[in-house]
Amino acid sequence: MSNKFELIQKRLVYENKWIEVYDDIVSCPNGCNGTYIRIKYHDNPVGVVVLPRLPDGRMLLIRVNRYATGGSFWEFPRGGGRKDELPEVSANRELTEETTLVAEKFEHLGFQYPDNAIVMTMVAVFIAHLPTDAEKLLYVKSDEAIIEGKFLNFNEIISMVRQGTITDGFTLSALALYQALMPNSSNAY
Repeated sequence: MSNKFELIQKRLVYENKWIEVYDDIVSCPNGCNGTYIRIKYHDNPVGVVVLPRLPDGRMLLIRVNRYATGGSFWEFPRGGGRKDELPEVSANRELTEETTLVAEKFEHLGFQYPDNAIVMTMVAVFIAHLPTDAEKLLYVKSDEAIIEGKFLNFNEIISMVRQGTITDGFTLSALALYQALMPNSSNAY
């Protein structure tokens, strides 16, 4: 018995200028056949999630209205990559589009699949090292459905997670990666 899924029939059921949605027929690892929905972005570019951080260690969260879930969510800036665009360039573009901020440098933490059961796209996680005066320069773009932004220390962010205030999967997985890879992540430095 194979431990992999095998594609029997690829069925494109929807497509627009950004995505393709498939309802594939597959042979499952246990030998049974089934159908699986998957979403593929055209050209399958790497997406990005950005942890904007001030020199004192505080990080920027933005509150964004999300149509699909009908609510507003605290999250890190994020977005899609573009074909032939390096993830760091995508991270810089998304940060600036959503907050008007420009980072002094980007630090790549790793990759994640925020919803590997259905979405094929990998996401790169970056720390955006901001200049000291970035807090004064912050301007969130309402045309991006962003309501507000605020800088918080790591412990305040973790408190929001514990209270159920942060529920965005991209943000939660990026926070876990940050905490796992950054020594003294709970300290402002």
